[in-house]
Amino acid sequence: MKINSSKNTELYKIIVIGILLTICLLTTYYFHFVLKVEVLFTHLFYVPIILSSLWWTRKGILVAVFLALLLLVSHIISHLETPTYIDIIRAIMFILVAFVVSILSKKKQTLEDKLLAYSKTLEQKVEKRTSELKKSLREKELLLREIHHRVKNNMQVISSILDMSSMRTNDQNAINLFTDAKARIHTMALIHSQIYRSEIFDKIDMESHVNELVGYLSSAYADKKMIMTAVNISDIYLSIIQAIPCVLILNELISNSFKHAFKENQKGTIEVLMQKYDDNTIILKVQDNGSQIPDDIDPYNTNSLGLKLVRNLVTQQLKGEIEVQRSKGAKFIIKFKITNNETKHV
Repeated sequence: MKINSSKNTELYKIIVIGILLTICLLTTYYFHFVLKVEVLFTHLFYVPIILSSLWWTRKGILVAVFLALLLLVSHIISHLETPTYIDIIRAIMFILVAFVVSILSKKKQTLEDKLLAYSKTLEQKVEKRTSELKKSLREKELLLREIHHRVKNNMQVISSILDMSSMRTNDQNAINLFTDAKARIHTMALIHSQIYRSEIFDKIDMESHVNELVGYLSSAYADKKMIMTAVNISDIYLSIIQAIPCVLILNELISNSFKHAFKENQKGTIEVLMQKYDDNTIILKVQDNGSQIPDDIDPYNTNSLGLKLVRNLVTQQLKGEIEVQRSKGAKFIIKFKITNNETKHV
């Protein structure tokens, strides 16, 4: 296809130059032999001269030589009274213009060839570098996935050790501590497990993760069979820097509702709501319809290990704020801003 296109272009150029030369021949004949006048618009001759020199460089000078000879021969045969040297000067100008244009055209072609060669070399280098970067990225993704997998496995080992330790004691307080610790470790392990299964390493799907967490806590507190859970989260993704403290907070608050909000065999509901607003603010709500939280409990001034952990995670890592509402059970409202992955947390 390219060869045919090149041939067609060359044929087009030859036809154009042929038409222009024919016009020059007819013009010369008309003025010198028909009108018998000395006036001849030789500016017309420069059109085929310049075009041929541009298209064929030095070969195009032949067109200038042809027109120069045409002008001189026509002047001699027609026996014009004007001095011959004037047309000689014109003929020389034809050839000089053709020579200069051909040189400039040749330089232009050389520069275009160099630019094309440089462009191809640059494309090859870019392709090679892109291939290397893709390979490096795949290797890092595999390494990162393996790291998350190993962290998850290590946390599961720790969780199993805690589980076995809890079975070797009859102290209910110790068993509760083991259960709480195991729940916290499992909460963090869920993050690494999701990253290991996901194709995206820098964002955590909070809807999927919180549903998995609530399901685990419901199983952990299976004796609270009358308590229902509801999760309302959609299209919220957090970096791992914010996702881990966020789910740890949820673990503490949901576990607290399971353990303290409802009496034995009491029906109830625990709701988790997470919303994102236009200014990248996240509002996280955990509420239950159980017994009202005591007035003296303040997350900013408490001796409870769980609430201290929640307070520190909210204020120090999420850089947010926490509010407690006590009407119809307990409601914890947490507000924080989404930050980019480069943000550092203490």
